[in-house]
Amino acid sequence: MQNKLENPPFQTLEDFSTWLNKEGRPHIQNKASVLQTLVTNGTELSKMTSGKEKKNLQKVCKEMSQKGALMADMMDKRMAKANHLIEVNKVNGECSIQMNSRN
Repeated sequence: MQNKLENPPFQTLEDFSTWLNKEGRPHIQNKASVLQTLVTNGTELSKMTSGKEKKNLQKVCKEMSQKGALMADMMDKRMAKANHLIEVNKVNGECSIQMNSRN
């Protein structure tokens, strides 16, 4: 996934939007599902422990939950931005916007 972000397989915003829907969003949803499973397991483990170990597990679970929410939020923002730019592009009557892979 990181390589695809550095060397994108798309040239236009339309391609980017399609890529986000076909590959990006499912990838993030899969990671979010894995994180949720880890949080659930960590929460269950923290119920069986006490003291410093319990606090560490709770801290890790909280961080994983926050990372999952951040990933989903970033994906939603990227989709919204791409869709907004596509709409602006259509209003201006242009066919496509070329992507700069270094941005």
